[in-house]
Amino acid sequence: MKKKLIGFDLDGVLIDSLPLMKIAWEECRSIYGFETDFSSYQNHIGKPFELIMNSLDLDMYLPDIKQQYDQICMKNIDKIEPYKGIKELLQGLKKKNNCFSAIITSKTKSRAEKIVSKFQFDHDLLITPEDTFKGKPNPEPLLMVNRFFDIRPSRNSCIYIGDMETDFLASNSANWLFMHAAWGYGEISDIYDDNFFEKCDNIDSLNIYLERWFKI
Repeated sequence: MKKKLIGFDLDGVLIDSLPLMKIAWEECRSIYGFETDFSSYQNHIGKPFELIMNSLDLDMYLPDIKQQYDQICMKNIDKIEPYKGIKELLQGLKKKNNCFSAIITSKTKSRAEKIVSKFQFDHDLLITPEDTFKGKPNPEPLLMVNRFFDIRPSRNSCIYIGDMETDFLASNSANWLFMHAAWGYGEISDIYDDNFFEKCDNIDSLNIYLERWFKI
């Protein structure tokens, strides 16, 4: 069997962290006194935090707000839940020969490491914004994984499972197959031909799809 590489986003794919994000955002709103509501922030989930702040014209609060947001998230980590069946999926991948899994997230390294450790997610590599010059939607985080495992990017050898349009754009630019995790937080715009991505409504259907993909 040739090498296969599977990448996972963290928020909205492996874990349901939306309640925690809302808590942290609302506390930051109270501390810094800006009016931008959580729904505006939610539209940008998947990007590095600094890029979200720039997109919302709130970059004047950096870097302090990032430290504040991270501290609130770390303090309330018990608000996060893994999606049912995801741990078993990762455990199954770990047992496959020539199959490598990477968690590729826009969450800061300290928070991502704590979450991955807390839920004991099986994986071979964790990539966060601190590891790359550019974050999603730039393809650099995914291409870094290719270099690490010495696997040439192609839709037959590499698949990225994400829930946001930024995930799709990064995956498409990196020449990876993209799987839209419809149980997550985002939608893929109708302007994109669905020939460029796949879609699964739940983790059981993702398992079935991956078993077929392994045989390609």
